[in-house]
Amino acid sequence: MTVDRSDSATGWIVELSTGPTERFHARDLPDVIRPTVWVHHPTAPAAVLGSTQDHSLLELSAAPENLEVCKRRSGGGLVVIEPDRSLWIDVLIPRSCALWDDDINRSFDWLGSVWSQALGDLGALRPQPHRGPLTNRAHGAVICFAGLGPGEVTVESADGRRSKVVGLSQRRTRQGARFQCLAVFGWTPELLESLVSPKSLPADLHISELMIGLGQAEAMGAQDLVDRFLSHLPALSS
Repeated sequence: MTVDRSDSATGWIVELSTGPTERFHARDLPDVIRPTVWVHHPTAPAAVLGSTQDHSLLELSAAPENLEVCKRRSGGGLVVIEPDRSLWIDVLIPRSCALWDDDINRSFDWLGSVWSQALGDLGALRPQPHRGPLTNRAHGAVICFAGLGPGEVTVESADGRRSKVVGLSQRRTRQGARFQCLAVFGWTPELLESLVSPKSLPADLHISELMIGLGQAEAMGAQDLVDRFLSHLPALSS
């Protein structure tokens, strides 16, 4: 993993990395957490299971040869990362940070707002962060983007349908929190459909109907979204 460190005038540290998804998820939190953004560029597609999920969820006989399969330490359902169609960003804050909230649901609110503003800048149609508890809990426990949790962002399609385009999860320690964020640019359900064992899916969960993509924002690319995300981070005192 190669890491480029840069200190932001807003009080955030930004670290850029490239490498396997599994190594990124296994990355240890520092002993002293400072407000930090980890932007990771995976080198291969990956199926990432939530911390409580079992590998029996997957059917790997038709999986791409270079597919990574790994677990993250935060909860939630399966996500599939396609390097050219998704953006993975982790955000770290210490408990002493002004953004910290002891309420686990409210703790996502500020982050959902940052993502919504960034997506709006790039032309996504009416991005909106979810406020309140998890919805579609049974579906989201299997596939992340089938549920909608606190702070997660939906956008609207031309026909008025809303779908989730930013998934969030969180891992808390005594020192602080690591928020994990996945933004999806375009939606190709074939890979996810080929990986999930049909017997693991609720009968009313249809993968092909989960996401519509970011519309106009798809053409902007990951770096544009990174730049806009960083620009909307709240300024913190050093």
